[in-house]
Amino acid sequence: MGLFSFLRNAGAKLFNRKKEQAPTPEDKEKIRREQIDALYKAVNDLGFEVENLYIDLQDETVVVEGTCKSQADKEKIVLALGNVEGIAYVDDRMNVVEPAPEATFYEVVKGDTLSKIAQAHYGDPMKYPIIFAANRPMLTHPDKIYPGQVLRIPALDSLAAELRYYEVQKGDTLSKIAKAFYGDPMKYKLIFEANQPLLSNPDVIHPGQVLVIPSGELA
Repeated sequence: MGLFSFLRNAGAKLFNRKKEQAPTPEDKEKIRREQIDALYKAVNDLGFEVENLYIDLQDETVVVEGTCKSQADKEKIVLALGNVEGIAYVDDRMNVVEPAPEATFYEVVKGDTLSKIAQAHYGDPMKYPIIFAANRPMLTHPDKIYPGQVLRIPALDSLAAELRYYEVQKGDTLSKIAKAFYGDPMKYKLIFEANQPLLSNPDVIHPGQVLVIPSGELA
């Protein structure tokens, strides 16, 4: 829980920013309700697991309540609500069923790339897929970040509770990696799909590349 700040003039354009001449109190309330509905839709469309979700909007501050299954989902909801044009703060009042260490929040600056951010936080630019995976589904491509955007950077020693990652070694194939993690080489597709769009061909991986290893079963 806490109050998180965001760059007001950056982020997704969820709200209709058309100005009206001297809106009445009724008009202002109607606009506020429409903006709250847009925030609810943004969270629901991303598919987060949260019970009793409640969102309110007070000027430029979003108030959010509810119970999340994981710390990662909680943080992603905060980012989904805060990385919106016109929002300056998110007042997080959510609870977590399975507590875990908090990630660091980082505001992207001009000239940043995920590789550069990974180098700064992990000492290794090749670990950028960890940051990409930690911010999905809000991020759809590792090259699509923008100044003012806030990202979550999980600590490497806390990733076991959130996701697994593997550094490709010489001679590795996705089938070999799948055999090591799942006991079944045919589950290479699970790793391939989890690392989209970073991987374009399941037969093309290289030593030093970092892959996210998901849990669960193939769909």
